[in-house]
Amino acid sequence: DLALQYRMAEPLTRLPNVLTYGGKLRAGTEEVAKQTLVLEDAPAFLAKSPEWLKNVMDPEKHVVFLDTSPLGAAAYETKLPLTNESEVTFVLSVLGSFIARGIDANDMCALSPFNAQVDAIEAALGTFASLKKVESLTIDRAQGRDMKAVCISFVRSNEQGVAGELLNDRRRLNVALTRAKKKLVLVGAIDTLRSSPALADAHELLKSEGWITPVTNKSLDHAKRLLENY
Repeated sequence: DLALQYRMAEPLTRLPNVLTYGGKLRAGTEEVAKQTLVLEDAPAFLAKSPEWLKNVMDPEKHVVFLDTSPLGAAAYETKLPLTNESEVTFVLSVLGSFIARGIDANDMCALSPFNAQVDAIEAALGTFASLKKVESLTIDRAQGRDMKAVCISFVRSNEQGVAGELLNDRRRLNVALTRAKKKLVLVGAIDTLRSSPALADAHELLKSEGWITPVTNKSLDHAKRLLENY
């Protein structure tokens, strides 16, 4: 049965089911369906985490979308090459927090549909001792791989609210969204992303499941401070 899969926890099948599989994708066993990220106790610098990071670190929350829309211009993309600096900060702070809680660098990765963002994240990861071994992958390079935890940066965030063609490619989005076995953290500006029909469908699900966590300038400041501990 092609619709049975033996990798992803059940909540992680819901987005691909909405985008691609028409509800047919399901976990092959109860054990696979219920798997969660096993985290060590938080070190002191993570002890008093704000809401956004609590959600990211909660093993029972398999999917968390950090919505940068409330940041406004502070979260806008940079044109040519297309990158997003605030998203790089959130991605690094998320991955660093997982490492601080005992997740191995080989068991997680950063992903982005935009090559320049993949390169920007890779360069940034290389500047932190504890993050050097974490991979930053394009969707094509991630094909066929799976990880315990995956963090995806969608990059597009602009005043016009234009997500562009690349983010409406359901097949490639599906590859990106099905790499994580236990935890999927999405970072992007919903106000812009929902102009993509595919991501508008995803947004409906994210909203109905309560998976969206808005981040503010205060959250961004906190994410930057976290980086000092890696």
